[in-house]
Amino acid sequence: MALIICALNKSAHDRTAFRCGNPDLDEFIRTKAAKHQAQRISRTFVLTSEADPGRILGYYSLSNCQIDRELLSVDVGKTLPRHPIPAVLLGRLAVDTREQGKQFGTWLLIDALKRTVLVGQQSGVFALVVEAADFKARDFYLVRGFVPITDRPLTLYMPLETGLRAMRAIQPA
Repeated sequence: MALIICALNKSAHDRTAFRCGNPDLDEFIRTKAAKHQAQRISRTFVLTSEADPGRILGYYSLSNCQIDRELLSVDVGKTLPRHPIPAVLLGRLAVDTREQGKQFGTWLLIDALKRTVLVGQQSGVFALVVEAADFKARDFYLVRGFVPITDRPLTLYMPLETGLRAMRAIQPA
């Protein structure tokens, strides 16, 4: 099956059929993703197949954010300026329940890292930040090299330099 990751197109992608098991993530793709995209609040990217390009197998959303230096580990924070640190936020990542266990989440994460690297070539970006939906999702990110942000157990980050190495290390089989 040839897979495609592209920007959400509300007229081409069936958002109503997507179910990942998390009502908040399902609701976001159905009712908010296209609106946020139109308002330039976030961009949502969907995973589809060449055989059925309208069916969303998974998705993620990106937006810009900042990290307070004090929330990073002491060894990392001490090397950075004293103002908020620029980052890209991976606000949501979800895979349809019918497609879970196929490493599609890893493919989506790699694509998000690639897009973050591209942004970092044009603007200051220190890290990719993620707001994990729950502790199971948190474990997904920890295994892939993300580091927790102090006092926020579901917020993690991956410095861009680490992300470049991680992209090579976490390639799905």
